[in-house]
Amino acid sequence: LLKLSTSLLLCWSVVLADDEWSYTTLDYSGITLRPDDARSMMKSGDVPEVHVKVGAHKHSFYCNATCDVARQAGLFCANDCGLDGEEWRRCASSVWREFGEKEVMLSNLNGWNGIGFGAYPSMIERTNNWFETTGWRFLILLQDFIWEKTEGFVPAPLRILEVGSFEGGSTTWWLRYLLANSASTLTAVDLWTSFPANPEWRDGFGEESAQDAADSKDYFDAVRKRFARNIVACPNSHKTEALRGDSMSTLASYLVQGREFDFMYIDGSHLAGDVMADILMAWRMLRAGGYMLLDDYKWDGKGVGFGRGGGGDTDDECAASIRSNGKVSMQTALDLALSSAPGGAEVVYCGYQLLVRKLAAYPNIMPPVRVAL
Repeated sequence: LLKLSTSLLLCWSVVLADDEWSYTTLDYSGITLRPDDARSMMKSGDVPEVHVKVGAHKHSFYCNATCDVARQAGLFCANDCGLDGEEWRRCASSVWREFGEKEVMLSNLNGWNGIGFGAYPSMIERTNNWFETTGWRFLILLQDFIWEKTEGFVPAPLRILEVGSFEGGSTTWWLRYLLANSASTLTAVDLWTSFPANPEWRDGFGEESAQDAADSKDYFDAVRKRFARNIVACPNSHKTEALRGDSMSTLASYLVQGREFDFMYIDGSHLAGDVMADILMAWRMLRAGGYMLLDDYKWDGKGVGFGRGGGGDTDDECAASIRSNGKVSMQTALDLALSSAPGGAEVVYCGYQLLVRKLAAYPNIMPPVRVAL
């Protein structure tokens, strides 16, 4: 298992020289790219470049706000760099990863400095950079999974399920980086409505008034419309199916339909019962070898995450936690659901988010049929 440093943002540049691949660790927190440079780039709507050296020739990769990064990386390594076979795959996946890491880093610098959010703000309307604060590390964790099989110059098809989309911060990321194959699909499910009148959700302000309800409806209607505009502005938007409704009803219908997915991102309701139901139903539709990314594993139940941006526990410690019981917090709810997940779960990464892989297939779903009495 590959562990990443959490004290600084690390990216990896790839260089091909004398038929040998070498990986040089670069610190993008201030050495290669200064915050002032990042702010300047973001103001101009620019995005970073990745450089690949083949023999004595240096090639530069660039992908504007409307291009598909995986597809562009594949074409770049084939046409510009003249690579094929395993060398092409390693080049394409490394360029894809490094470009994404740089773009997320720029987004974080941009957001924390109050210019606006998103790695390509000219196209995307964002009010937060929640996903980017932790999303950078998953490129290297998922690199082999995404690029293990390829078709033409792009990764093999991926069927992605997202539970909890809000304004599309993570959704637009999947569209830009994971859906290059023409057969790939993305299903996004969200209520886009107010949370239950629960003191934990209302920050201790008491019961929800009629005015609160009206304001909440207007707020989430605006969020849903912003989500729609963001999806349309991204590459691969035509591969997206967006559903408005509660996740349990949606996932139950998918189970009956026999749907299957390769990658899942669960970031819906944070109430323990809802979280466990989402995981247990979604898990049965995750193919063997597929990955599930669970958000807010270290969320403290008060809207303030602890351990965000930090690696925290080791993978073994997280695996041990999943096998134990305790207070039904967000973390415990995830642990309880995964501890008995059919097929078994492998902890790939543990931090503020949790990445797990399904080890074995689960028997086919059997829809209910009436029996004679």
